[in-house]
Amino acid sequence: MTPKALTLRSFKCFSGETKFTFPVESGLYLVQGRNEVQPSLEGNGCGKSTLFGDALTWCLFGKTPRLLKASDILNWEAGSAGSVYFEFTMEGKEYGLLRTQTPNSLCLDVDTIRKTVTQEQVNELLGLDFDQFVASIVFAQFGTMFFDLSAADKSTLLSAILDLDVWDTATDTAKKSSNQLESSITTVKMDTASVEGRIEGLQSQDFDDKIKQWEQNFEDQHQNLMEQNDLFQQKLEKLIKQGSKIEDQLKEHQEQLDELAEIEQEVQLDGRKLEKQRSSLQDKRNEQEFLLKNLKIELKKFETVDKTCPYCLQDVPKAHLQQEMGKLQTQIYNAQSKSADFKVLIDEKDSELNQYRIDLTTIQQTRKEFLAEQRETLDKKSFLKAELAKIKVQQQTVERDLAKLQNAVNPYCLEQQQQQQHIEKLQDKLKINEKQLKELNKELFATQYWVKAFREVRLSLISEVLTQLELEVNNKLFQLGLENWKVLFAVEGLTKGGKVKKGFTVNIITPYNLEPVHWNAWSGGESQRLRLAGALGMSDLITAKCKQQPTFEIFDEPSSYLSEAGITSLLSILKDRARQLNKQIFLIDHRKLDSVAFDGTISVIKNHDGIDIESSWAVC
Repeated sequence: MTPKALTLRSFKCFSGETKFTFPVESGLYLVQGRNEVQPSLEGNGCGKSTLFGDALTWCLFGKTPRLLKASDILNWEAGSAGSVYFEFTMEGKEYGLLRTQTPNSLCLDVDTIRKTVTQEQVNELLGLDFDQFVASIVFAQFGTMFFDLSAADKSTLLSAILDLDVWDTATDTAKKSSNQLESSITTVKMDTASVEGRIEGLQSQDFDDKIKQWEQNFEDQHQNLMEQNDLFQQKLEKLIKQGSKIEDQLKEHQEQLDELAEIEQEVQLDGRKLEKQRSSLQDKRNEQEFLLKNLKIELKKFETVDKTCPYCLQDVPKAHLQQEMGKLQTQIYNAQSKSADFKVLIDEKDSELNQYRIDLTTIQQTRKEFLAEQRETLDKKSFLKAELAKIKVQQQTVERDLAKLQNAVNPYCLEQQQQQQHIEKLQDKLKINEKQLKELNKELFATQYWVKAFREVRLSLISEVLTQLELEVNNKLFQLGLENWKVLFAVEGLTKGGKVKKGFTVNIITPYNLEPVHWNAWSGGESQRLRLAGALGMSDLITAKCKQQPTFEIFDEPSSYLSEAGITSLLSILKDRARQLNKQIFLIDHRKLDSVAFDGTISVIKNHDGIDIESSWAVC
């Protein structure tokens, strides 16, 4: 499989349509980023891993190396669903794979003809499934390399690579037959032992003693159950009495609350009347105050003139003016007197209203206390109800046990009558079982041979591959600067019982430890070199088994935790790997690596207009 182009539409941070064209020549290519939106992030957050990891893997397999949810790959800006289109060639034929979110579809273009396909069909075409792909082509930075997998997942991946299911099926078929025979033999043996035991028991049984013992046990159980039933009945009666008392209390509380509610309603009604009366008095006093104000203004007008009427502006006798002023002073006096009277009445209503509020508060507080008592009583009622239900269930259980016990029949009476007949029939059964056991043991010997043979073939295949895998990984450890380090793989083996114990562990021997130590027990830089060596070795194993050899690999942030010397070794290995295997190897890194060591560079630039992709051979 040779990649040609990858087109993203509304995928994660990629808005609109973005197309990347892969280089034609093999070699080692550096993928770096530049974040112009957030310069402090430098090369991070630009979309490098999204382009070469998430988008490509999602297009091929419907999931990402980070196992993101469907909502996580929506376009972050618009929140819209997108698509990814991957163009590639295999055996001289052009292909295009299109996966969309809305609608959820998977289409394959072959010879300009588009057809809907399933994931199983895509896996068959590529010769790889998702696990094999991320273990051999996309080496992500998020803990998905071969060494990062659990022991069970490592074993599953190895089984898929070597197509061990064939031998598993053959072993399981033989084992199933063997288990069936062993089960049959066990059944016959158990039946034989049972028959012999029954014969011996029938011949030696003292039925009189057994009958007496059974009757005694019956009486003891019956007495015990009756005592339990009486105890539960006493508890029920006690709880019922308590419940009746609580109901009386609740009734009393409710009557008191109803009475208080009526009183509160009457008091509130009186309060509303008082407030209405006060409001009416206040309105009347306000009218007098308004009248008083106007009268004083009129009086002032007369006081400021000599003989001219302030209304008609005509000269009038002074006596007439004095007469009019006297009338106004009388009206002022009357208005002041009425206002004062209303003030007294308002003060009386305020006093009554204050008393009303005190009375209402007292009533409400009393009602609140009664409500608290009622809630406490209701809690007691709920507790008693639960206890009553629990004891009723216990009592019903005892009653069922009593009914069951009363229907029980002494089994030894019938056995005593049928003893001799059983003995004769059981002896005939022993002869039949003996003949059947000889035939079954003969068949079992043959099937057990094939179970062992199929397992040995399977283990032989694994041992052969692991020997080569250890050699490749250890060679790459040396190239990565871990001299005199050695990886040891421990996988499936036969237990003492002859069963296959599955698993896959990775241990390391170094000049610093005499006993094997788990691979991730070392420093960050050492562990990263171990991960890279394991990933490269497993990649070679997977690609060697593929019917279609991929011509590209993607390494996402492989230089993490590596020193400068480690990075130099890694670049040297990858460059030699690209040349020897005729592959395009894309190295994604946020560090400023020496571009001279690469055959080309790709820059993913995030700016305010979107994301641009620039390369040394083309501009997308």
